[in-house]
Amino acid sequence: AAFRFTSPPFTNVTTKDDNITVSAMSMTTGSMVTNNSGTYFPDLPYAQSSGGWTVDNQAAAKAFQFTITPGVGYSVTITGISFRAYATSAGPSALGYDIGSGAATYAMNITNAALLEVTQVVAGVDNQSAAVAVLIQGWTNGTRLTSGSGDFRLDDVVIFGTVSGAGVPDVKFTASADSADEGDGTYDVTVFKTLAEGNVSGEIGLSGTATEGAGADYTVDTTNFTLNGATTSATFTVTINDDAETESAETVILTLANVVGGTAVSPSVFTLTINDNDVVPPPEPEVMRFVMPAGGTATATLTTSVESETYALEYTPALIPDPPVWTEVDTEVGTGDQISLADPTPASGQRIYRVVIK
Repeated sequence: AAFRFTSPPFTNVTTKDDNITVSAMSMTTGSMVTNNSGTYFPDLPYAQSSGGWTVDNQAAAKAFQFTITPGVGYSVTITGISFRAYATSAGPSALGYDIGSGAATYAMNITNAALLEVTQVVAGVDNQSAAVAVLIQGWTNGTRLTSGSGDFRLDDVVIFGTVSGAGVPDVKFTASADSADEGDGTYDVTVFKTLAEGNVSGEIGLSGTATEGAGADYTVDTTNFTLNGATTSATFTVTINDDAETESAETVILTLANVVGGTAVSPSVFTLTINDNDVVPPPEPEVMRFVMPAGGTATATLTTSVESETYALEYTPALIPDPPVWTEVDTEVGTGDQISLADPTPASGQRIYRVVIK
């Protein structure tokens, strides 16, 4: 791309590759005057901006600016830059450039009011598929006395490099993880490619703590995909089985596999966490609890019982506040009057007994 400033509209790019878009030349601050003539440059006219060169560092300096944007499916590599510059005695005392928001920078002193021809090799701005900003800056760095209120003149700006097809697209999931409730029914997972061209195919591998299959935790409508031409995305529907089993959360892990025509990149794995929606039953109401020594025979008598409620006598050998396992030894349906429950087998060791309503 080149800016020669030779014909109206003077701020537009003069020549460029067909597969890139180049914005008009402008200023980061202040104004620019074009169609200027004089004896400063061998190729007239030129662009000029006056004043505002008092900033003392390159990062915040006033600058001529434009952007280079590759077309869809293309990328840009910048390998060099050249331009002619002239600063008046009251203009900036340093000039430089910034390409790609800091990817490539350069700075030099302006020792006097004379024509400067800058030609530099550029490295670090490779295979850019997004817009690349180019700044040609002027600032006051103390190398010579200047007010910074003068002129900075610019001509024959040329960017060297290559424009090429962006190659194979990246293939990935739209996210790396999400969650769904067991009662949600379905969940859609999407994979996409980064270019609207080329043919891509692949598979989805399934893993995780959840079990796939009819009658199990979930099913998937397909595990194969194709993304041909302008088709850039494919969706997989996970159907969740809403069972009645109380269980902890389970995971479905989908992994990109056997991708052809593209490159699998992060996130190449998607984890769906399925949260259980079944209510844990409340603990059984406890009526009484007592300890029976080894060899004893347990008997529990309720002087008043609730009619039609089922009472159970249970024991555990675990002598802790909340034993995890209880063994039922007798049941009795309440009559509204006295009922008795008993363990006919003497305790083999010390036990805790309780009566609960079932």
